[in-house]
Amino acid sequence: MLIEALRDGLLIEDCCKCHGSGIIEIPNSENEKDLKKVWVDCSGVDDALFISLEAKKKALLSPLFRKPGDHLKACDGIIVVAKGGEYHVLFCELKTTWDAKAIRQVRNSHLFFNYARSLAIEWHGAPVTEVTPWFAILTTGHVPVVKYKTRISSDAIPASQRPSQIPTQPQKLWLKNGRGQTPKNPLPLKDLICFS
Repeated sequence: MLIEALRDGLLIEDCCKCHGSGIIEIPNSENEKDLKKVWVDCSGVDDALFISLEAKKKALLSPLFRKPGDHLKACDGIIVVAKGGEYHVLFCELKTTWDAKAIRQVRNSHLFFNYARSLAIEWHGAPVTEVTPWFAILTTGHVPVVKYKTRISSDAIPASQRPSQIPTQPQKLWLKNGRGQTPKNPLPLKDLICFS
């Protein structure tokens, strides 16, 4: 019911796409030459929905907000999945090279989704059930490791290959060897979400 409420009752059609073949395509909102799109395999779930908060290029997240500001930023895609009675939401940002502003984009999209979900519950019959969030930054460039004199800070080493539930510390996944960059070689959803 959450997916139906978001898709049919709340968000405009330009924002929402269903996962017909089981593969969801996340386009990069920036004019990147190396990482234009990422494909995620969602075929193992009961239902999935792709949400783009930037339905129109360079569109503001909300015309009500002042600009500029972090409150206008949005990540490249939100994937909402239902599996076995559970709901999971994946916030994804695509970057050809690492850029720390990706974290702000993910965080702001999370805030927006929480608001949209509240509206879907209040006005469109969405269930009041737990929704588990996941956060990821997908890049073709090397992910950062910060060195401190003679030691490496463990906090600075990205928790690659491990999904993250902390919006300020999203999983930084290096897409090597074309992984996730074609519909024939999509990222498995289990690399981005931990199902119970």
